[in-house]
Amino acid sequence: MTSCVTTLIRPETKGTILDFNGNPISNCRVGETITDKSGSFTLSQIVNRGIIDDSNEKLRVEYVSGVKKGFFERNKELKSIWGEQYIDLIELISDSTEKVLIFTPDSKFISYDTYHFTKFGAIYYAHILEDKLLNVMNIN
Repeated sequence: MTSCVTTLIRPETKGTILDFNGNPISNCRVGETITDKSGSFTLSQIVNRGIIDDSNEKLRVEYVSGVKKGFFERNKELKSIWGEQYIDLIELISDSTEKVLIFTPDSKFISYDTYHFTKFGAIYYAHILEDKLLNVMNIN
């Protein structure tokens, strides 16, 4: 038996960053966003969707939503600037609807914060990048 599962990873989170005197701090990074002039920020909801396949009793989580607005556009811009030398890490784990994997095929987190790899994320990327890296470094 196979069933679909949706899990809330992070609810939409709003807040304000203030200094010790209670003044708002603008341009402060909070997760994947930056505070505005009033010190306010909003982190979008992150939900993962997956499939439970009872034949192997393992949860296979496939996608996460909540990628920072403009992220894919910036990625395309960098790709056009750097050409073949650009290693597109996102293309390797995204689909045509701009959703990205958050778990390896072994159901381990690729990244806990969307900026840094976990140990398992680094190993996963090392495997999928091996040929590309050898090409970029002209080792083949």
